[in-house]
Amino acid sequence: MTRAQGVLMLMKNQVMGRLRRMTDYQSAVSGLLITLGDKNWNNPFNPTVVKETMQGFDVGADGRIILCNYCTEMIERAFDLLESRAKVLVKRETSTAVFMINNVAYVESNIKRSGLFTVLNLGGGMAKVEKWRKKVVADYLRGFVIRFPFLCHFRSCL
Repeated sequence: MTRAQGVLMLMKNQVMGRLRRMTDYQSAVSGLLITLGDKNWNNPFNPTVVKETMQGFDVGADGRIILCNYCTEMIERAFDLLESRAKVLVKRETSTAVFMINNVAYVESNIKRSGLFTVLNLGGGMAKVEKWRKKVVADYLRGFVIRFPFLCHFRSCL
């Protein structure tokens, strides 16, 4: 493993650690995310927008769903970042696929062993992680189909 791959793995560990830690304080974090509004955590700070948001504050919002959306988006961003960096650093499609399979498996096992599992099950976050797992496995199998076309039964997996 090169130094750059180790840094990528450190980033993944930090993201998962922070998300797991957020689930320890679900009510406080959910309250903050409700105040921001669903999907508004990406917007830069703008005082005029804050005033408009506070006037239209949604008191009936489900903080658990918003927390699920936030966690899911952060996990997907981490996967996107890992995949793009791996493609640049590793350069071989099958090696990149193996790297991503390992990372997706790590994230999936971390989710299942922590409070993130209950949070992500609420809003379909686990389905998105499952979709990533299927994608990276298909990428891995695609390398075999290209190199060994006589193994036709793998084509049905893609």
